[in-house]
Order: sequence, then C-alpha cells, then structure tokens
Amino acid sequence: MADKNTAVESGYEFDFSGVKLDYYDKPENRVQGLHSVDFIIENETHILFIEVKNPDCPESTEERKKEFFESIRNHGLISEIGRKFKDSLLRKYAEGYIFEKPVKYIFILQFDRYYAKQRNNFKKSLINDYIPAKKLNSEEFKAFYKFESFEMPDIKQFCEKYKFSVKEIN
Repeated sequence: MADKNTAVESGYEFDFSGVKLDYYDKPENRVQGLHSVDFIIENETHILFIEVKNPDCPESTEERKKEFFESIRNHGLISEIGRKFKDSLLRKYAEGYIFEKPVKYIFILQFDRYYAKQRNNFKKSLINDYIPAKKLNSEEFKAFYKFESFEMPDIKQFCEKYKFSVKEIN
C-alpha cells in the first residue's frame, strides 16, 4: 500500500520522499471534465508534471500493446498527453497555485517497441502542436514562471536523471 510520499502507476511504485507530491490521478482527486497528469511533484528547483504509460507491464496483453501503438500512430495519444498537461496546469492555477519555479513535463513511456527516432518525432509533434510552450514563456502569461522542457524518458532514464526510487510491482 502506497503512503503519501509514494505513487503507484502503470505497474510501478514511485518513492517521492523528500518532495511535495500531488497525486492527481487517484480517483478521489479527479475533477469532472478535466484530464490530469498522474502526479505533480515539487522539489527545490522545479515543478514536475509527470505522466506514466507502461504498455509493457506484465498484465498488458498483445492486443492492448497493439491498441497503444495505434493510438500513437493516429495521434490520439499525443492529443491525450497534451490535454492532460494543459488541464493539470489550469487546475493548479485555479487552485491558486503560484508558479515560482520552472515547470517540466515528463512523459515516462515504457514501451520497448518505441525507438529513439520515434520518441523524438513524438516529442516534436507534442511540443509543436499540443503544448503551448512558447506562449507559456511569453510576458503575456504573468502568473506562470517558466516552462523549461518536455521530456520523454523510459523508466530507467527517469530514475537515473531524477534520482527517485521506482520499483516494478506485479
């Protein structure tokens, strides 16, 4: 069972000890009409909006993996990932949150069939068409400090870069 500093998502348990955790995607935290990233954490330097997808988890069937890959191909997943970030950002703002640190959006994708070139194309499409990164950094958006980056690591790359403990659960 996860405590308040851990989050369970897509077959993984994330240990976020030492940082502030907002676990938005738990059923009791959802807001009707808004999509949300899985969780938002705040450390000393950044606010991290984190979405996790793991079609490679043990309970995922071959059919589910094919459906997932098709959602990538037909841009359904890109649209969903963009909408989750924007709705989560809106929710934080509506809750009165003051953005005093740079924001990163991290989409952890654990999908062995998706290679580096495909990941790069996905990132470009998302940034160019679904996340208003340039507009968020304009002077027009005064309540927002800075959108720093969109990242798309696999689980190992995420753990190495951010030094969080993550364990696979079955």
